[in-house]
Amino acid sequence: MLTWTASMFKVCDHPCLSLSHPAHHQPFFDRKSDHLLYHSRAAEEPDAQGTTNRRGAVQRLERRWLDCHQLRGSWIWSMRGDEAKRVCSGINLVQVPVARGKADLNLYISAGVEVVAILASKGKCERASIDEVYLDLTDAAKEMLLQAPPDSPEGIFMEAAKSNILGLPADASEKEKNVRAWLCQSEANYQDKLLACGAIIVAQLRVRVLEETQFTCSAGIAHNKMLAKLVSGMHKPAQQTVVPSSSVQDLLASLPMKRIKQLGGKLGSSLQDDLGVETIGDLLSFTEEKVQEQYGVNTGTWLWKTARGISGEEVEDRLLPKSHGCGKTFPGPRALKYSASVSLLLFLGLDLR
Repeated sequence: MLTWTASMFKVCDHPCLSLSHPAHHQPFFDRKSDHLLYHSRAAEEPDAQGTTNRRGAVQRLERRWLDCHQLRGSWIWSMRGDEAKRVCSGINLVQVPVARGKADLNLYISAGVEVVAILASKGKCERASIDEVYLDLTDAAKEMLLQAPPDSPEGIFMEAAKSNILGLPADASEKEKNVRAWLCQSEANYQDKLLACGAIIVAQLRVRVLEETQFTCSAGIAHNKMLAKLVSGMHKPAQQTVVPSSSVQDLLASLPMKRIKQLGGKLGSSLQDDLGVETIGDLLSFTEEKVQEQYGVNTGTWLWKTARGISGEEVEDRLLPKSHGCGKTFPGPRALKYSASVSLLLFLGLDLR
């Protein structure tokens, strides 16, 4: 299967992609909010000065490297606005839209709907979150492979030729040439041929999203959702990464356990404490029976397969996220100390309409 999310694509026996798309972004320097930081991480960078989107709103994304020598080279995800001003007095802080005393996410939600509508035109689409989508490209990749397979390096779509394919030589000067050759190799196995078709389809979709919505996407293309998700953010901004089957073990060998979904909590800590496992590659030294003995048949089998990059999770045909939540923190003197002040929480319900 091949899958893509708006932060991701996925490919199995078929192909899969994972993408991350920004909504109408603005810099998030001046507010300390989980929501704002979350979207800041998902943001892609357009030009350095920013642009104006078709709705007339500022579409400048968070600058990861500030044009201020005191902060140059420093990440600013969690820096508060007042702190940034002390370090760099000339910094230009722009506040995101605010409604009911908290960040207004309506722009992000609307933008996500636009992008999903385009992606869903190519396959089964699973809306994973406000800015993440899985797309099963299996049928589309099979159709391309059957009717119009890539057979000439010169005929490869330009954006597809910019793909990052794990396992290819790292020589930057030969990158495009190597990518073009990999995408149309006639001796490749069936799954890699599907991946190549998936990479071309994903590149076409990303260009279409940019042309029709002015948003950029990053993508991960692999044979299952887990791998697609892992690599979707590996090369940003506005790039895509492909995981051939031959590169899966190298990808996972040194990957920290907590990078895998469901291993960031108690289970991941238990693996470290009980088995001394620090990376996904460390799990390879244990037999399936040993892991089952420690964690039960179902969890043990899942762990054994995960260490080998195997995942049978299907893409669900769902254009709406399973849940929608909102929140607001009340730190220090703004803490909710009296029952009357809790009535403020009723306003949060308005965001869930």
